[in-house]
Amino acid sequence: MTPLIAAAEAATGHPVFLAAVIGFAVGLALGLGVALRGWFGMRVRRRALEMEVDQLRSHLHRQMEITGEGSRALKEELEDLRKQNENLRITVKTLGNKPGRGEIRTLHVYDRAVHIMNAEAPGFAPAWERAISEAEGQVQEADTGLSALVRRIIRPVLPTAGGADREKLPGGKDED
Repeated sequence: MTPLIAAAEAATGHPVFLAAVIGFAVGLALGLGVALRGWFGMRVRRRALEMEVDQLRSHLHRQMEITGEGSRALKEELEDLRKQNENLRITVKTLGNKPGRGEIRTLHVYDRAVHIMNAEAPGFAPAWERAISEAEGQVQEADTGLSALVRRIIRPVLPTAGGADREKLPGGKDED
């Protein structure tokens, strides 16, 4: 017997008490063993979970960086597209104010028709020449004097066949 058990038996005089103390000590030892195993198991599990959380944080950080770079790239592309859109809008507006191929073709057709009429119609040439000299006189008169000053200040705008508004000189010529 151990001195502790001998002392307990001598003090109480009951072997049942001794068995209870031994049972309690064994139970306490087993309980502490289970508790320590559980505590170490929880520490290991907690360490594994902390490592997983760290991995998830780093993954989330990488994803946010990638998403941020993608957002910046999309914003830059959107800004470039807005600038291109504005440039194209200005170009379309500018081209709308210039005579188109159809108007130039019509001008050439009318010019050839006038030359054909001069050659073939007997009374057309003198009337045409008078109309041209009268129109040239009106344009010269409009370019000098008070009417030229008024025209430059007010700048009358007449609609064209293409739908765009352009300034016209007397005689039907565009001012550019």
